[in-house]
Amino acid sequence: MTASPQVRHTRGLLIVIVLAIIFLALIVALVLTTGKHRPTPTAQAESLSVLPLRVRLRTDPNAQAAVIATATMGEKLTVLEDRDAWVRVQNDEGQNGWAERNSLERTAERERRLARSQAIRKLPSLDGVVRQRTPLYAGPGIFYPIIGDIPSQAQVKVYTRDHDFFAIERKGEIAYADVDAIDVSSAGTRQLEVRTQTPPAAESVPSVPNALPEQTASSEPPPIPEPVPRPEFAPPASSLPEPGIYSTVPL
Repeated sequence: MTASPQVRHTRGLLIVIVLAIIFLALIVALVLTTGKHRPTPTAQAESLSVLPLRVRLRTDPNAQAAVIATATMGEKLTVLEDRDAWVRVQNDEGQNGWAERNSLERTAERERRLARSQAIRKLPSLDGVVRQRTPLYAGPGIFYPIIGDIPSQAQVKVYTRDHDFFAIERKGEIAYADVDAIDVSSAGTRQLEVRTQTPPAAESVPSVPNALPEQTASSEPPPIPEPVPRPEFAPPASSLPEPGIYSTVPL
């Protein structure tokens, strides 16, 4: 007994509805599965150390922006954003602002600098005197950040010279100063006093028996004997060599 067309139409409609429900269920499950973000391991934030005596944290990445806070030498700051010459950093108190990149150094850069400083400090040093107040740089060049200064007439230890800069010791580390600002020629050496007055007149020396008579200032030196001219002898005519032949080199 065959089903009527109405029954077949109803069965087909039910099958389509069931398939649609299954399809919608799969879509919902897929959306819910992909919507759940898997916990990704948080990357460790990079930290930078302050090189100069102080660094100003500003509201915007430009030198005219307002100052939010100040970080001092050696303080570590966490990097939040990097824009080439400027970086947005955060200090331990939660304050964040923009600072110039060349005033900060990465951990790897600091480790290399400290290792270089330790190697330089093993070299023999010379004592030097600062001629005038001069800035100190983190490296041998004016393009390195200034990490401080040193007053005039200060005593320093000079380890080596790199181009136009002396490597000197400063607070347990190595800093670089202009060679023209430090004098190492006489520092730590004993100064000898040079007298300019005329010496006293020489006392008369008593005569010694059997001593040779001294010559007076007015006595003339003995005459130098003149060399006796060497006589020239003409060899006999029979002993003259043939023309063009010499037995010895002629004088």
